[in-house]
Amino acid sequence: MSRIGLSSDILPVGCSLCATYCWISSFITFMLNRTTLNASTSCISLTDLLKKKTLPETDFPFIYIQSCIENPIKPLVVNILCKIYAWEQRKLGAVYRNIRNAFVGTATPYYVESEEDGYFYLESNNIKEGQINRNAEVFINEAFYQGQRDKWLHTGDLVMVQSGHVGHTAVIPKELDCVAAHALIMFQNSIDNINPYFTNYQLQTLESKKKLDYITTGNTIKHILASEMKQFTVDFSATIEEQTAISNFFLTLDDAITLHKRKLDGLKELKRGYLQRMFPQAGENVPQVRFSRFTSDWERTTIGKISDIVRGASPRPIQNPKWFDKNSDVGWLRISDVTEQNGRINHLEQKISQAGQSKTRVLRTPHLLFSIAATVGKPVINYIKTGVHDGFLIFLNPKFEQEFMFQWLEMFRPQWQQYGQPGSQVNLNSELVKAQEVYLPANEEQTAIGDFFRNLDVQISVQQQKLSQLKRLKSTYLQKMFI
Repeated sequence: MSRIGLSSDILPVGCSLCATYCWISSFITFMLNRTTLNASTSCISLTDLLKKKTLPETDFPFIYIQSCIENPIKPLVVNILCKIYAWEQRKLGAVYRNIRNAFVGTATPYYVESEEDGYFYLESNNIKEGQINRNAEVFINEAFYQGQRDKWLHTGDLVMVQSGHVGHTAVIPKELDCVAAHALIMFQNSIDNINPYFTNYQLQTLESKKKLDYITTGNTIKHILASEMKQFTVDFSATIEEQTAISNFFLTLDDAITLHKRKLDGLKELKRGYLQRMFPQAGENVPQVRFSRFTSDWERTTIGKISDIVRGASPRPIQNPKWFDKNSDVGWLRISDVTEQNGRINHLEQKISQAGQSKTRVLRTPHLLFSIAATVGKPVINYIKTGVHDGFLIFLNPKFEQEFMFQWLEMFRPQWQQYGQPGSQVNLNSELVKAQEVYLPANEEQTAIGDFFRNLDVQISVQQQKLSQLKRLKSTYLQKMFI
């Protein structure tokens, strides 16, 4: 635990009609499982401090915060030391001397294969959630790039998406100095005492998003004008020191989010790779990778021979409220639940009534299910009492290990597209599923494979929860640290 005081050369807190002074000095730690703020009678937590309209009359408003964070990230410590004045509302046109469009028009004739042949071209798909990503890259030739010289972006400039996912912003980093851009609004040549990252995070708050929605035009494709952004008002801290402290706080949080996102993506990619290598692919009767203690051949069969497959049922008309009862202990499974819980159903918001249960199939123990509508081909396991919609098949009396077949169906999921026409929705039925060939190993090997992937799924789920928690933390502080 750390106790941080203020240097003696800073004036104490005072009251004023035009400005309020206080000093906040703290170590802020992001707990992946919790954030703990400990305060004594002479201390105040950052969260409580931010709620207050009048600040405490004390020379040293200490904040005690326990400092710890789990691996794999090194301890995240952010030091905020700032003097808070009344914030000022300004139009962005008064903050940035140039607010204009980047190149708008057809650029495809100038595309080249790689950065070795030309220059990276910044587009709207590269701007998301306050950051620049290079997940999709486009490159332009020398002549076109040089022709955009008067619109090159420079370090510290701000850009905004003007069509599609409008309002997303990012700051140009040092490594993209002199980059050319397409269909973005550019905010350049800011006045002194403006931190571009402060503006970037201010535009990510709910209040700013509401104001952006108000000036957005278009129904199918949303659009926003550079001229509108000149009149757009934003609250700015009066001091560059406070702007920088707040910006650094969120930059550190964004770094943590990025690291956890990479780890999550890595785990998902690892699973995709093992799914392809631990189940036989087309033309194979054994997988490429096996546990060393197993050497027996896998047996070819069909899904219909290893399970009794029946379809769920839905009461009609489904909108009738008599089919549902919030006090029931039987949940009603819908496609949206499958998407949200990634196929492992541990809770269901909607409950089905006794009348509704008589019109559907109710499962009171875990079963393997399979979606044949909307999210086609998604395997599901219910871990609670569940009424099954007619958009699912149920595997009864299985002659396989449940987790093994759940993972096999996940691996095979893209292959169901063969039953649909290009551009049309795939339609599956029980007969198609029953006829599908599958190779099965002995039960012991099925169990080992199922356990392997279930453990991997647990790691993915834990990592997803950590990432979601960090994003929620950022969202909360965006609302509390900006006006």
